Amino acid sequence: MKERIEKDSLGAARIPGQAYWGKETQRALAVFQVSGEPMPAPVIQAVARIKRHAALVNAELKLVSPRKARAIARAAREVARGKFDRHFPVDLYQSGSGTNSHGNVNEVIANRAADLPGGKRGDRSLVHPNDDVNQGQSSNDVMPSARRLNAAFQIGFNPALPSNGLCNPSVIGGKIS
Repeated sequence: MKERIEKDSLGAARIPGQAYWGKETQRALAVFQVSGEPMPAPVIQAVARIKRHAALVNAELKLVSPRKARAIARAAREVARGKFDRHFPVDLYQSGSGTNSHGNVNEVIANRAADLPGGKRGDRSLVHPNDDVNQGQSSNDVMPSARRLNAAFQIGFNPALPSNGLCNPSVIGGKIS
């Protein structure tokens, strides 16, 4: 299987070529081999919903360019719909706040967002998992929120999103597919 190499200040990580995750997820796979069970897909999908709407708000606040926000929002929507469930292999038992699963979601969304205009996975200059997708969101906030959101969906409650103009696709130049 073809691999790609991603490098940072901690060194290089070999990642399966078809994987949408990145070097941080790859390192977590080596460290957190506890149960062999990944984070449940509905929790990952709830994180993706949070990331989608955060991207729209971040564009409105001019923290992320409209082009990047559209790509992030589209990629997050695909993740939320379960299209990339197999790209979330991090063990359920990991750091206390779910930091590794949170990072895994950021990497998958960033790599998919980079793919959309024909870029390459791992090219962080197109969409960066931390600087663009995450935008300073704490795992201590995102992961508990995702668990609560998932619980609401599981009991049939669909929480409404803000209607105060935030998350308005027209603000960033059109429809988010």
